[in-house]
Amino acid sequence: MRRIGASIGAIAKELSVSKASVSRWCRDIMLSPAQRKRLNEHQRVRSIAALRRAAKIKKEEKLIEIRGIRESGRKEVGVLSKRDLFIAGLALYWGEGGKKGKAGVEFTNSEPASIVFIIQWLKRMYDVSKRDLKFRITINVAHKYRIREVLAFWSKLAHVPISQFSRTSFVKTKQRRPYGNFSAHYGTLRINVRKSTNLHRRILGSLEVLKKAS
Repeated sequence: MRRIGASIGAIAKELSVSKASVSRWCRDIMLSPAQRKRLNEHQRVRSIAALRRAAKIKKEEKLIEIRGIRESGRKEVGVLSKRDLFIAGLALYWGEGGKKGKAGVEFTNSEPASIVFIIQWLKRMYDVSKRDLKFRITINVAHKYRIREVLAFWSKLAHVPISQFSRTSFVKTKQRRPYGNFSAHYGTLRINVRKSTNLHRRILGSLEVLKKAS
């Protein structure tokens, strides 16, 4: 078996003996350059396969660990009360909402989940109807050719007609490198609440309480 180019491991497995024994038995047998090359290539392929298996196992273990951590986070939150949602919305507005000027309530974000949350928050906490909302998209001019798709995306997400969107704002910023998720980018959406000067003051008053607690 060794003379025809079989590996030490393959011979040991076939004969059910240790590799050390096979190595001693075959130490005087010289392999040809072609046989050694074939064995080296076979070993390389096996090593790559073993590394891939190990990487897959490690990845699966990491995913299990991540799922466990996320589950712990969900349990820490528990069931949200209306007050919990109110405070969460205030914190989100604190970070992404308009807090200066007399423009009224204004919220800007690019994350769809944040947009949906704030629309529902305004409705549940302040009885703001979707009819009282105005929307404006800001996106790189490179996406101008797909603006209908972008408008349709935000319109569907917010469940409002495109007629509630003002003219899109295009920005001219050079991209340093191409992005693989180009077609999945929908810019930034700004939401304005019509005639909301007093509501804006009310929200700012609530934010003052949060600021004092920080």
